[in-house]
Amino acid sequence: PRFAGSATVPAMLGGLKFYVTGANGATVTDLANASLTRKDIDDLLQTLYQTVGADKMARTILTSPWGKRKVTSFFSAAERLPPGASEAGVVIDRFNSEWGPIEIMMHQAVAENELLFLQREQNTIGHYGPRGRPHLEEAIATSGGNTGPFLRRIFYGDLSMLCKGVQGEGRIHRFSTTS
Repeated sequence: PRFAGSATVPAMLGGLKFYVTGANGATVTDLANASLTRKDIDDLLQTLYQTVGADKMARTILTSPWGKRKVTSFFSAAERLPPGASEAGVVIDRFNSEWGPIEIMMHQAVAENELLFLQREQNTIGHYGPRGRPHLEEAIATSGGNTGPFLRRIFYGDLSMLCKGVQGEGRIHRFSTTS
């Protein structure tokens, strides 16, 4: 979630799911527990192409291990084994579509039942101002057991996220994780 902060609670920068929403102009498809199909992916890519054009549409899919396995399964029929092969398997990290190559990236922080379609160049995370660069600071000792013959330090950083061109990004979520 995103939070502007207060006098006692620091701000939170939000995240991709905060920005890549229908309210911000992204294309969002809710599959309501139906199985994910290649057509679902192609339909979303086509919508992005029609909305912003080939040069501004998402080219990277960020997904969970289940989502990556599901996308790989769309291409498993292409697996061919030569006689005497001792190794087998298909792993898809990139596939070609009518709109150009699409990269698939897996991350454990993505929900099991979602795909995020991103334009990597338009999403950055960085520090906020010179003091926001991650660094060690001396902390002031206060009462309550924090005094004594020691030096207390804290690791501090104030990060910010920049997410541009959301109209060229999208999300497919709530697909079945059993079929």
